Amino acid sequence: MAENANMKYLSKIANICAKLMGFECVFVEIRGVHLGHTLIESAYANYFKPIYVYFQKPEANIWLVSKISNLFRRNKILQLLKEKAIKNKKYLSFKDFQGIYNLLNLGFNVFPKSLPQISFSAQEKNDCEKFFKKYGLKKKNYILFCLRDETYYKSFKPDLAPGKNFGFRNSDLTKYVKAAGICKKMGLVPIRFGFSKNVSTPSVFFDINQCEDYRPWIEAYLAKNALFCAGNFTGSTLYCKIFKVPVLWIDVLWRGCVIGNPGDYLAPKNIRIGKQRLSFLSQKQLGPPKDNLFENYNIPELSVENLSSKIISNCIKEMVLRLEGKQTNTKFKKQINQFYKNHYQKMIKNGISPTPLLDSWISEFPEVLNEKSDQLEFNLYRKFWLGKNENWDPDKNHSMHLKKFYNYLKK
Repeated sequence: MAENANMKYLSKIANICAKLMGFECVFVEIRGVHLGHTLIESAYANYFKPIYVYFQKPEANIWLVSKISNLFRRNKILQLLKEKAIKNKKYLSFKDFQGIYNLLNLGFNVFPKSLPQISFSAQEKNDCEKFFKKYGLKKKNYILFCLRDETYYKSFKPDLAPGKNFGFRNSDLTKYVKAAGICKKMGLVPIRFGFSKNVSTPSVFFDINQCEDYRPWIEAYLAKNALFCAGNFTGSTLYCKIFKVPVLWIDVLWRGCVIGNPGDYLAPKNIRIGKQRLSFLSQKQLGPPKDNLFENYNIPELSVENLSSKIISNCIKEMVLRLEGKQTNTKFKKQINQFYKNHYQKMIKNGISPTPLLDSWISEFPEVLNEKSDQLEFNLYRKFWLGKNENWDPDKNHSMHLKKFYNYLKK
């Protein structure tokens, strides 16, 4: 009881001091147990103006957490309270990102203008340059394939999501072999990025995880200097966004949300109900399933359709041509404009540009961009959406979450 009373007294002093010194809160808690959350939450953490940033343990990347933590340590006196603060959150001014996970599940991966600058020490940079020279890598001459499987949960941290199945977010690596071969023919090195134990890496990819001298700072250096990243919604893809490297968001689910930053492109998975692909309008109405688990849609006929090897290859080739300046325009302006109309309109009105679809994708799935709401869409909306009535408006429903992000993006 005495300790609690003392903590309350100290917390009042800490909160007052924080306000007087221009801080909005004593500390921000970041989900350091995930690489993706470490990156995206760190990017937005400055908005809260904290004295101290606390990363949940065990950290997904100790080196990265150390680098980012140093950027926030601005007051050593009040840092002395950090251990007490962690144990007594209710007493201190405390912020986390629970309120925006709904948008992350929608696929909102747009970063603010001001980002944490991850720097390299002289020794780290030297290690990176040696690694590049040893394995024949050159800056902007390789493509990172950040493809998701269940390794993270099943092999590294099974306690984080026991019994959960996030397989609908994954990609089949074998379907990227042809695309990797095309990259090689175009003079580019295809690199499988991120750690994986569940799937063996085909020989066409450069498998960095087989390199004994591979280190966390080399991983960051690779992300910084890639030509582009072909990635799913996974932490290693967001690594590239920190360094403003273009991303082809491939084999991902689109749910009405803006995907990435300017310069990115999109080639999403499809969702089927029976044999028919859902239009983007229907996908927007579905939104994210409860707890981000596909089975929680509670629709037996609903299934995920991953991209084929042929479509993936065409999309990767088009992305290379666009970055090399050999393909600049689109022959599907009407379809892309229609795609923009299907987004949450509050985003568009606030100046956040949607990530455009690649021509290669549009030519394969023109029916998904259908402008009309057909009977299938109406029945799906009326019959299956969990707990929502026919008057539910996706744009209005997400507006309170979007408002927070607009503020973050100003930073």
